[in-house]
Amino acid sequence: MNEDRIETLKRENIIWIIYVFFAYFGIKANNLEMQDILNNSENNKKQYKSINVIILLIALGIYIYFIDLTYKRYRKSGRLVDGLQALGATLVLIAGFLFLYAEIHGDDVVPNEL
Repeated sequence: MNEDRIETLKRENIIWIIYVFFAYFGIKANNLEMQDILNNSENNKKQYKSINVIILLIALGIYIYFIDLTYKRYRKSGRLVDGLQALGATLVLIAGFLFLYAEIHGDDVVPNEL
């Protein structure tokens, strides 16, 4: 049991490192979009939208992993709190799919306020 938990924590450490890359590339995408706004152009639109889509796809994979992990724990323990964590991870996954759809099919995630 302890060995399984240690392996899980090692995988979660890798996920935290991935989140650091998310932050870096998220900032990069925002800066590209900001350049387009300031220059009144869409030169970088394909690039920053691609970065956002890749981030979201990787995040969805991570949440699928968490759903699997929490559901297995719930099946084993039967505890309500484990079931709620599995439900929460599932809802985050659904939200991720909605954001991915909006990023692919929308012009802007947040509309201009003008």
